[in-house]
Amino acid sequence: MADYDIGSTGVGNLHHGFSKSKDLVSLPVNNEAQLTNGYVTLSWKKENSIAKSRKHDKKIHQKWEVNYKIFKSYRDKQPDARGKELEELYKKVSEQTGISPYTLKGLMYEYKWRAEQGV
Repeated sequence: MADYDIGSTGVGNLHHGFSKSKDLVSLPVNNEAQLTNGYVTLSWKKENSIAKSRKHDKKIHQKWEVNYKIFKSYRDKQPDARGKELEELYKKVSEQTGISPYTLKGLMYEYKWRAEQGV
């Protein structure tokens, strides 16, 4: 029979870490306010990130609005287009705006137009 107490096999000591303390990475702490129960807390201000993303997205959004107006003008001319007619409409808009027909089928163009029309 085997002896399974802590001293004979060393199994009881497995809860100790195997890495040396000099190999552990420690994050620099600017002040004691960043330490919470010995852990470093990083501050992240949501307002700043949203403002930066809005500045970045403003040009993208303006370009999307221009492209959507072009799509809407074509789609308003043919509101009952189905199948191949709709595919041709997508191709015309795609040639004019540079957006792929697959993107025009999606949420930001076709489904938005349908929601506005109540279709």
